[in-house]
Amino acid sequence: MIAFVTTPLSSEEQRSEALKLLVSVVVVFVGFAIGNGFADIAMIKASLAVKGALVGIIHEKALTVGDKPQGSPVTLLSNDIADIKNAVEHFHRVVLSAFQLAVGMCLLAAKLEWVCLVPIAIVIATSQGSKHVAANLGPKQQEWSGATEKRISLITASLEHMKTIKMMGMSEHMASKIKSAREDELKCNTSFNFTIVVITFVSGIVKNFSPVITLAIYAVQARLRGQDGLDTNTAFTAVAIITLVTQPMITMMVALPTLLSAMTGFDRIQKYLLSPSFEDKRVLTDSQGPWSVKLNGDPDDLPGQDAPFAIEIQGATIRPAPDAGPVLKSIDISIPEGSLAFCAGAVGTGKTTLARAILGEISPDCGVVRTSSHTIGYCAQSAWLTNGTVQQLICGPSRSKDIDEQWYQKVVYACDLTDDIQRMSKGDQTVIGSGGVVLSGGQRQRVALARAVYSKLKILVLDDVLSALDAQTEAHIVERLLGTNGLLRNTGVTVFLITHTTQHFPLADYIVVLNDGHVSEQGTWDQLRTQSGYISKVILHEGDKRLHEGGDAEGAEVKTSAPAEPERSMDRVRQKGDRSLYSYYFSTMGYFNVSLMVSGMALMSVFSMVTQYWLKWWTDAGGSGEQWSYIAVYILLAAATLITNIGWVFLLLVILAPKASKELHQRLLRTVVDAPLSFFTAADIGTTLTRFSQDLKQIDRMLPGSVAGTGLNLFRLIGQLLLLFAAQRYIGLTFPFLMLALYGVQLFYLHTTRQLRWLEMESASLVSNSFLDTVQGLTTIRAFGWEDAFAADNSRCLDTSQKPDYNIMYLQTWLHFAMDLTIAGLALSFVVVTVLFRDSLSGGEMGIAMNVLLSASITLLVVLETWTHLESALGVISRIKSFEKEVDPESKPGEDHQPPATWPEEGTVRFEETIAGYNVESTALNRISLQISAGEKIGICGRTGSGKSSLLLSLLRLIELSSGTIAIDDLDLQTLPRETIRSRIITIPQDPLLMKSDTLRENLDPTGTIPDEEIIATLEKVRLWHVFTSRDSTAQTQIPDPSSVEIAIQPETCLDAALKDYPLSTGEQQMFSLARAMLMRFTRGKLVILDEATSNIDKETDALIQQLLRVEFQGYTVLTVAHRLNTILDSDKVVVLDQGRVVEVGAPRELVERENGAFRGLLGK
Repeated sequence: MIAFVTTPLSSEEQRSEALKLLVSVVVVFVGFAIGNGFADIAMIKASLAVKGALVGIIHEKALTVGDKPQGSPVTLLSNDIADIKNAVEHFHRVVLSAFQLAVGMCLLAAKLEWVCLVPIAIVIATSQGSKHVAANLGPKQQEWSGATEKRISLITASLEHMKTIKMMGMSEHMASKIKSAREDELKCNTSFNFTIVVITFVSGIVKNFSPVITLAIYAVQARLRGQDGLDTNTAFTAVAIITLVTQPMITMMVALPTLLSAMTGFDRIQKYLLSPSFEDKRVLTDSQGPWSVKLNGDPDDLPGQDAPFAIEIQGATIRPAPDAGPVLKSIDISIPEGSLAFCAGAVGTGKTTLARAILGEISPDCGVVRTSSHTIGYCAQSAWLTNGTVQQLICGPSRSKDIDEQWYQKVVYACDLTDDIQRMSKGDQTVIGSGGVVLSGGQRQRVALARAVYSKLKILVLDDVLSALDAQTEAHIVERLLGTNGLLRNTGVTVFLITHTTQHFPLADYIVVLNDGHVSEQGTWDQLRTQSGYISKVILHEGDKRLHEGGDAEGAEVKTSAPAEPERSMDRVRQKGDRSLYSYYFSTMGYFNVSLMVSGMALMSVFSMVTQYWLKWWTDAGGSGEQWSYIAVYILLAAATLITNIGWVFLLLVILAPKASKELHQRLLRTVVDAPLSFFTAADIGTTLTRFSQDLKQIDRMLPGSVAGTGLNLFRLIGQLLLLFAAQRYIGLTFPFLMLALYGVQLFYLHTTRQLRWLEMESASLVSNSFLDTVQGLTTIRAFGWEDAFAADNSRCLDTSQKPDYNIMYLQTWLHFAMDLTIAGLALSFVVVTVLFRDSLSGGEMGIAMNVLLSASITLLVVLETWTHLESALGVISRIKSFEKEVDPESKPGEDHQPPATWPEEGTVRFEETIAGYNVESTALNRISLQISAGEKIGICGRTGSGKSSLLLSLLRLIELSSGTIAIDDLDLQTLPRETIRSRIITIPQDPLLMKSDTLRENLDPTGTIPDEEIIATLEKVRLWHVFTSRDSTAQTQIPDPSSVEIAIQPETCLDAALKDYPLSTGEQQMFSLARAMLMRFTRGKLVILDEATSNIDKETDALIQQLLRVEFQGYTVLTVAHRLNTILDSDKVVVLDQGRVVEVGAPRELVERENGAFRGLLGK
């Protein structure tokens, strides 16, 4: 083009050259558009295929992983797979860059001869300097990913236990831990970003100084050889080719962090996939003939001895975890098919470990476990339920088939769920939320039990499923399922029931008692009742007047409203966007800081424009003696461009972006921590977790790059267009058509891609929820043999989440193609204008216009892409802004009065005409009036839904008061901060709060103020110290008398070990919670709340707890929600609730003797 303008040509030659130029432009630019389009389509298919394959194999591994996986599949999903997908999207550009580099070097050699080696020399020199930096990228990426995984794990655990955390007044403590983890993560982020700044600096040297130094050397060597100075044709052609050479180098350097992040991701995924897999070593029995029965008594006395065994264990030594000591040693158990077997024993004797061995989750060190089926119906102590309707949960994955309605109704009736379902707003179509949060503890266990029964599997393993049921419900279920004409009896199902409820032992065909690592007793009821072992002591203790039990373990009311979907009411800006999001995001950086960053972008663009015009002035001067001055200024302009560029990049990536990320995370965290309990019953954990994982990942990694790319390239485009119109003024004739084309493209593209990005972000939680369900319910899934069903469900979720991603990527391909064709039209217009106005143009102006045109095509495309990414990333900001705005905090105006530091000093409690509920539509407590004096021990009981837990929750201000007053030590709770109230009360919830990544000391003493001696003494009192100190011994989870135990390891070592190193049974976890409560006496007031804190322990250990409560909390006011009514018979008062009202209050003995009394009725008298 420059030669066409500067070379004298005849009319015929002009027409011929013009035709060649027009054809060349069409072929090159349109061919580039088509070729680039095909490359993008191949990239889309490859990246989605890689993502789908990785999600699939990680989920498959999650279904088969062993006890100690290397990494969290949830973190791999949210971080590492996204990094790998991003690398795949850029990989083809790296490959094309290598080809482009080779072609450019050939062209540059033809133009500059040996001087063409200068850009390569610059790249080699700078790469040596950045070699050390690049080597640190991988470790820094791994460090950052590890910090992110730690934070996400902490948030996941907090969300799963948020109700318990709030009850215990530990919200601020957990928020502080999460905030600290976030700060550690951002330190890693900042360190990684600083490395990016260094790489940007190196690439800037290559980009800015390669043309300068190359042309300077060329001009000097030309003068030395006596040739003319730098001419226009050579200069601008060389600059264009140097750009063609250096751009792929820069592309490869910039892509290096992305590729290294992908390599780090592959490494983390590989470690996870290479983690030891679950290995089911059970032997599948023939079940055609009987085996010999191993009993302490006469095997001839066992009913059904001629039946084959459903479960047989021979000489098995079993440990709860690979690095734990064995809890069961050389045990022999045989259970015939179709029999009802009970398993009993003290806390920590290995009952749950035995159940897991029967399920195949634990392989014995020696011996063999045989079962007649590898698929077993299983109910864990803590019911695992996914988010779905009641019917979906009961029917399980088999719901994909036709539901057996008759069998379903029988199961619902047998599990005593009929009345509960009728009270729900949508019946069995009511959505119960993540983990069944809208159900009480008893309802959750009954739904899980119904799921096991509905499965029609021939073996059921039930781990203490009766612990959360009131006496009437328990009696109904036992009779309808396990009685003589029970549903399981009639269908010939083998039931292995772990229980502390001994009054049903006469129903058993077979009883197994565990003690001291062995099977101390096993046999039939008639055999064992005449012996002098555990069973005979139970009978002697209970006699013929077995104490009936009343109450629901959790006592939560049936909340009839289905969980809301806050996502549907939030984020209504997806169609037209929201410009206020820019100010919302930039406000977290500080407007002055943002103005500095924008000024740096603009100044860099100005220096870049002047640099190109300075080259024109240099070449127009020809071989004048001022050449050294032109070279010096040219170098100074390149340096100024580089310095301003690095300045604003450093400001953004190292200072402003981490500052904004920290503030946005804090707002998100504050919103969740301050949210009311009703939010957690409505919101899905996976959706909330997505905000903390994938949304924050975009804020940390995508949003700063989008801001930088949009701002920089927008200023660069403005400068390039100004240069183009200045150099080729006639091209301005095409400006209206260009703007019209760009407006049409952005109107369609931005509107569509914004909505698709919203769909992508929302559908991402589907896969997250699928992974969470798999991780949390892994034992249950494998027991039922549902691996294929959950893998299929994960694939469906993945397909759904991939659809918007697929459409977005194809839309981006369309944008690339449209922009390439637009630039092709602009280039064609440029050639036409050049041909028409050839005589009025100069070589320098043509050189500037050509270089601008070549780079403007890329800049224009990048502007639209980065702007779209910025708009999409701002969708995450919109989600946070809407979330912060629409989730109202639980605190109300006026709740700001701070009580004295020692409050509550006495522990008096007063309810006056209190009406409270979970929301405005329901009333859980109806005109409660109650006076509790200081130091009184109060037992609270009632049937399911009577308001027991609601009474405690109202005292902890977790449900809202409609009217009335609640006061502690004569301070109205409606005037006090809610977290302050909870942090001053000692609460022992039913579900123990264990942060397994924390140390024993951190779990027991979150404040870090209690001496180790006191912690150890407390653990000895609850008989847990030996469990921890003898971790490597052969009796790891036994609980012998602590006075006879010799400490095996140093106390400091034990207390500083992570809790996850000590596998505790559910009963031991409750004892651990009691130990923590005993230590809270040093930091909290004189009011204690127990929300069914002894539901999963045997009666002997329960007696120990009651003794500890009487001794350790002497002088404290103690409120106990009781399931076992015998535990509150020594209370000062008993409060009986029914339908949210207090129906009886009085001394236990008085209420027992009251004719037709409510408490007497609960006792079954």
